[in-house]
Amino acid sequence: MRIVVNDIAASEGGAMTVLKDFYTDIVKNHVDIEWIFLLGDNYLQETKNIKVYTFPEIKQNWFKRIKFELYSGARIINRLDADIYISLQNTATLGVKSKQYVYFHQVIPYQTTVKFSLFRKEESILWVYQNIGRKIYDFLFKHSEANIIVQSRWLKQRMNNFLANNILINKPSISANITTKNERSDRTNPVQFFFPTSNNPYKNINVIFNAVEILKKQNITNFKVILTIDDINHQNNNYINCIGKINRQSVYEYLANSVLIFPSLLESFGLPLLEAADIGTYILAADLEYAHETLENYKNAKYFPPQDAEKLAGLMKDIIKNGTDNMPSNTIDSYGRKTADLILEDYNE
Repeated sequence: MRIVVNDIAASEGGAMTVLKDFYTDIVKNHVDIEWIFLLGDNYLQETKNIKVYTFPEIKQNWFKRIKFELYSGARIINRLDADIYISLQNTATLGVKSKQYVYFHQVIPYQTTVKFSLFRKEESILWVYQNIGRKIYDFLFKHSEANIIVQSRWLKQRMNNFLANNILINKPSISANITTKNERSDRTNPVQFFFPTSNNPYKNINVIFNAVEILKKQNITNFKVILTIDDINHQNNNYINCIGKINRQSVYEYLANSVLIFPSLLESFGLPLLEAADIGTYILAADLEYAHETLENYKNAKYFPPQDAEKLAGLMKDIIKNGTDNMPSNTIDSYGRKTADLILEDYNE
């Protein structure tokens, strides 16, 4: 069997995590299949049964990607004569003769929680994803008849309102190589809160800044907040430490010694929530659909309205003052089916 995997758009962040996790799995478990990866650069090592073709010119901008998905990509993919074609980059490809699967993790076009503005500089590209991107995704999905893989029930339900495609659910799983466990972070001095994030507006970092300001006014100072963004000028900088991007192992180490704050307004799943729950970390999460689904049956979580800094400050204050001994110590199952296994099972049905 031959399988072609397209992830030309991946270069960093969550997209690269998805790609490398997929690659690691097939190296270990699917050596009997011939794999061909179409990438933007040489991110993966070739093996006896894995080949990598690079297309850096396609990765340069959205227009070249759309051209690839509309017509030029099919010529390349069909020449490879694959049994299965997998896109890990959200978009389907028209004209592909192989059975097609799309791993879809771009929540912005189908969510209804946040409306972005074309006229705010920091939101303009998000407005394009939300409005124009949605039309492109719908068109490609409908005309390719691709099978779609999503990470959550809520996203499948939302997409079912617009698409008749076969939609499969496969929640992310985390690395079984990580054995870190939470170290009762509320007993540290000062108490440490942690949010692995980017600076995107929908990550809702301002609610943390506002909560910190509320705590300061109440003379509560025995805490600090760690954010994985570049350093910024902010009035709460004595209590907020911006450490920039860190690797995955470092994220786990911070989770093991912190209380996770997760106020994000938009997530298809919320992988840091799953990672934190896997090691028993205490979590303060936005009271939104994705968080409740990710943390289903996890007892070490409290929820707050995502724009309510007063409520978040109250939850932080309770942990700072009283600790978390009153919360049960537990973890949740974080090792779901691998994407390749799901696809092969569906293909063989």
